[in-house]
This record gives sequence, structure tokens and C-alpha cells, in this order.
Amino acid sequence: MDYLLRGKNGCIVGLPEYFEQINRDNYVGRLFGTQYGMKYYDQIKKIVNKTHNVFDEILSDLQSHIKMIRYIGERDRENLANFVSGLYAVCNLVGSGTGSGDRCLNILQLSNYETNTESGASNSEVESAAKDVIDGGPFSMFRSERIDLLQKAADWGISFSVGDDLEKKSFLAEVLHGRDRDFLKDILNRILFMDSGSRCNVHGGMVLCSKEYIDYYEKQIFGMDIPDFYSHSWGNFMYGQLITDSLRTVAKTIMQDLSDGNPEESYIAPGNYDRMMDLYEDLSHFSEVSSDLMLFGGKLEKYYSIFREIKRVQEQAASLNIGSYEEWTNIKSAEFWLDSNIKQIIDKSIGKIEVYKEKYVKALAEAIQSVASMNDIPAIVLAGVAYTEYGGAPPFFDNGKRFLSSILPDWMDQYSFMLAGQRIGTGPTDRISYGNLSMQLRRAAESLDFYGKLDGYLEQQMIFLLQDDRTALVLCGTHLHNLKEIDFPDIRADQMTLEDMKTLIGRYNQGPDATPEEARNSSYAARFEGMYSKLQSWIGD
Repeated sequence: MDYLLRGKNGCIVGLPEYFEQINRDNYVGRLFGTQYGMKYYDQIKKIVNKTHNVFDEILSDLQSHIKMIRYIGERDRENLANFVSGLYAVCNLVGSGTGSGDRCLNILQLSNYETNTESGASNSEVESAAKDVIDGGPFSMFRSERIDLLQKAADWGISFSVGDDLEKKSFLAEVLHGRDRDFLKDILNRILFMDSGSRCNVHGGMVLCSKEYIDYYEKQIFGMDIPDFYSHSWGNFMYGQLITDSLRTVAKTIMQDLSDGNPEESYIAPGNYDRMMDLYEDLSHFSEVSSDLMLFGGKLEKYYSIFREIKRVQEQAASLNIGSYEEWTNIKSAEFWLDSNIKQIIDKSIGKIEVYKEKYVKALAEAIQSVASMNDIPAIVLAGVAYTEYGGAPPFFDNGKRFLSSILPDWMDQYSFMLAGQRIGTGPTDRISYGNLSMQLRRAAESLDFYGKLDGYLEQQMIFLLQDDRTALVLCGTHLHNLKEIDFPDIRADQMTLEDMKTLIGRYNQGPDATPEEARNSSYAARFEGMYSKLQSWIGD
């Protein structure tokens, strides 16, 4: 079982499928596709690009009917203008300009000079004259003749178009009411609009400014039907609000998952943490969404603190200088076991191994002094731990214990047994010691200020640290500092007596819950006392 943080959707927080599931339950998933869990900003920019293309197409349609725009119903023009304005909010989400949208609005709001009548006459004046032309009045000319006459008079002039025909002269005089031929152009535009059913037909047979026209472009931009509350069908045109509300839902879902979890029982692994930070940076582009993420960093860090501490330990350890020594291999361990009795194995003490222990402590001497100074602990105590713990059981032994502990059920604990001073059987795997300093996994985690549960992944991270002498020394130094704070919080390392140091090193073996007397009187502390002079000479203390 792992202790990775999981969201309400059942997915591990930070994995791609976690974001996909959030998107699947949200409008942005249907809009962008569920896989774009951390690329909302880029996807919105693509929508903005589509929006700019739509503005260009609408502008082209408007310009193709520029002289008839003013005759389109005011409400229809207003709807298309609201559609364009509503898309501005989408452009604003990514700080984009509005492209040709402003020119579309100028035309729809009749602010563009090209939408004015040629003659300056009002709509009602033009419409009245257009009806007179269509009706014909007392004139005997056919409708087509009347319109043809208006076209020639508008193009070539009144005198040229009528010649000596008195009826035509009289007809044009009746239509113009003293205006010039520009008025005829206005009349012709109005008649053309009336003949088209009082509408402007564009590509695909759609009518400019119609509901069908707006619906077509809405789908072209968003690729789907959007909720009525935000769409043109309810007259709202709240496209930017739709995207913002959806992104806020994403942000609130993630924040809720971080709040509902318990950092003492779960964690977020490095790769997942990186994806969460990518998401945070992406959502922070949107001011209305960033307010929902004010506590994001603090909440996320609580689930990632152990990895931040691991990095700190690795950075500290990188500067430590360790000399050469002979590794305690499985072969050396086998030779030691064959030449030793049980007591010697338990005590990790026999002539041959003493040589290796001395070389090991001397190799670590400079690093021991550095770590001790960083943690205000006596260097000789840290050297005592290194001396006592080095050697003994073969390196594969700890992995074997961990494997058995992980597969045997708890009820078999009564059948566990001791082998060479090591308990073999069930029990928490985080109590198994690793590395030359033989430090328990849980104590390593506590040295990283992590007191939660360790799963297989976290245990492996601790093992990596403990199997490296440099990082193991840093962890051991921190652990000893924490143990020192139990009994000697106000005493500096250089003020500690031998009895104080025996209590401290005894706690390393007995644990923080032991009494000072138990720690000080332990065989571990006694052995340290017996080696005190040698340890001083080995590390130059």
C-alpha cells in the first residue's frame, strides 16, 4: 500500500489521470479535451486565435453588405454586437487584442461612416421613397422599368437617363423630392434589402446577424454547444465567464483535495509535485482564478516537505570529504561470521573487523567534524556511532529482513526469531536499519522532520540516503541533535561530560523513549566509553 495523496476522484494527486478526471467532470474538459490538465492558458490562446479568425469572417460579411447594415433590425444587430463583445472577455483572459472585433462593432453600431446613407437621408425617408418606387403610383411603367430607371439615373445622371421622356422625368422628380441622385442609390439599396426578404444572405445561406449565424460561429469557436446560461440562446454571451467559472472549479477542486488530505498520512511525490506546480503557474495567469489559489503553495509544500528536506540533505552532504576505506561487503561479512562466535557477531567485535572499523572512522573523520559542528553535537559521539555500527551482518541481510517483514502477516509475529542479534519476522519495515551507520528508516525520516507513514517508495528514498555515507552522516548528525535536545537542550556540545555523551549515544541505540538511566547504562554506551580514547585519536578530537 502506498500513501500517495489521492483526490476525491480516486486518482493520485498530480498524476496526468488526476487532471484528466477533473477536466472530464468540468466544462473545460469538454472544451479543451481531458488531456490538457496543465495547459489551460495555451488552450485558451488557441480559442482566441479562432475568435480572431471569426472576427475576420464577420467583418468580411459586414463589409460585403455595408450599405444595407443599417436596414437590419436593431435587435439583430445588437445581438451580433453582443456576441462580438462577449468574445472580448475570452481575449482578455490571455491579454490578447481583439483583432478586427472593434471594426465589426463600429459597423454594427452604425459608427462606421460607410454605414451612413449616401444622401444623408434618414431610414424612414429612404424607406418611404422605396415603397413609392415599388408601388408605382399613377405611373404606367412596370416595376422592373422603374428600378432600372433608378439604377441608370444613379449611375449616369438624371438628364442622361430620362432624355425627353416626360413620364420618367416626372417619376424621378416625385421620388427625389428635390434631392440629388445619391438619394437614388439609397433607395436602390433599400429595395435590394426588401427584395431579399429584408435580410442579408451570406455564406451557406445564413442570414447576417441571425440566431443561426451567431450559433454557427459560437460552435466554430468553442467546438460544441455551451451551457445555455452562458450562451447567446439566453442572450447572455458570457463566454469569458464560462471559462473563468470552469477554471475556478478546477482550482477549488484541487484546493479541496489538498485540504481534505492529511500530510501526516500521505505525501506528493516529486514528479506529481512538479505537475501540480505547473498547474499552479498555469492557473495563476488568470487573476480571477489566482484568488482561489492563495494557500496553494503552503498546502502543497506540507505534502512535499520530505523531498525538500532530502534535497537539502543531499546538498549538505555534497561538500563532505570522506577518505578511502574498505567496503564491508557480503564476502567480508561471511568471513567474519565464519571466524566469530555469536557474541562477537552481536557485538560486531573481533580482531579482523576492528581493523576495518578503525579505517572507516578515520576515513570519515573530517566529515564527522563538519557534521558535528553543524548540529552542535560532540564529534566523538558521532564517531562512536560510526565505529559501533560499521560491519557485522552482510549488506543483503537488511533487504532480506525487509522482504520477510513485508510478506509475513502480523499474526506470525509470535514466531519471529533472533539471528545474530537481528529479529527476523514480521513487524514494521520502517524499523529496519540500513547503511554503515545502521539507522532505522523511521529515524531517518524523522531527521527530515517527517513523522508520517512510510510506504515502499518513501522507504526506498530513505534507504538510498542511508546507503550513502555522506547523506547518512548528515541524517545521523540531525538525529543525534534531536536526541540531545531531549536531555541537554541548554548544554553546548563542548560542555557535555562523558556521562552526558554516554546518555546521548545510548539513546541512539535505545531510542528517544528510553530513560536517561537506561540509555547511559546500556552496553552500547559502555562500549563507547571503552573506546573513548581511541576514537579521540582517530578523529583528532
